[in-house]
Amino acid sequence: MKRTLLICCIPIFLLQINVNLSQAQPYSPEAYDYEGDLNIVVTNGIDDLIGRHIIANQQKQLKFRGYRIQISQDQNGALIRDHKAAIKRMYPDLATYETYDSPLFRLRVGNFENRFEAYGVFHQLK
Repeated sequence: MKRTLLICCIPIFLLQINVNLSQAQPYSPEAYDYEGDLNIVVTNGIDDLIGRHIIANQQKQLKFRGYRIQISQDQNGALIRDHKAAIKRMYPDLATYETYDSPLFRLRVGNFENRFEAYGVFHQLK
């Protein structure tokens, strides 16, 4: 029953599309040719927002560019915090970073300027 109804509706729909397309007018640029003035009003609030945006983008570039060593990743945040405490006990001068990117917690260490520094510490941690 449903298939019969669908088959009957499709030819009627296609017939309406052909009728509408045959009545369409061709594009003419002259039909949209307008003359006039355009005034752009900029308030102080817009300039303030643009200034804030520029400052925010400049601050993003101040991030540290370098390398970190990933110690572990797990869905259990308590396990990651235990690993972090153990690393802090063994290497108190080593910076540790705990991040959460759903669904994983990650533990990374160090602020190394190049891969060779990171590789040296990596072998100590092994």
